Amino acid sequence: MTKNPSSLAVTASAKTYRKAVKDLSFVLKQNPVHTTKPSQDFEDILNQVPSLQKDLAIKWYETGVKRGLTKAIELILANKIYYDKNGVLHAPKNIVIKVGLKFSGFKKIKHIMRFGVKKDLGF
Repeated sequence: MTKNPSSLAVTASAKTYRKAVKDLSFVLKQNPVHTTKPSQDFEDILNQVPSLQKDLAIKWYETGVKRGLTKAIELILANKIYYDKNGVLHAPKNIVIKVGLKFSGFKKIKHIMRFGVKKDLGF
């Protein structure tokens, strides 16, 4: 199935919001709520997080998005994500993204995210 690049970006963004909601719900010990508006779901769950934890959650999200974009660009430049002459997208089966954060006064936190390209990102 062929998708245009902008619809792939929207799908990946929605999947990222849903994963963030799922992970925050787990930390808050509640079931994740997923509606047809993933960005609103993310805002709703953030409103349930205490302010210091909220700042950390937002920083993790922003860092993950930046690292994810960097990884996608690296894979495109290495010709591991590409469209063939028929407009079919080719990508690795799985993508691994490593994120690390260091806050003043705290030790560095490392997190590894693994995404199945078809299962988690929708293409």
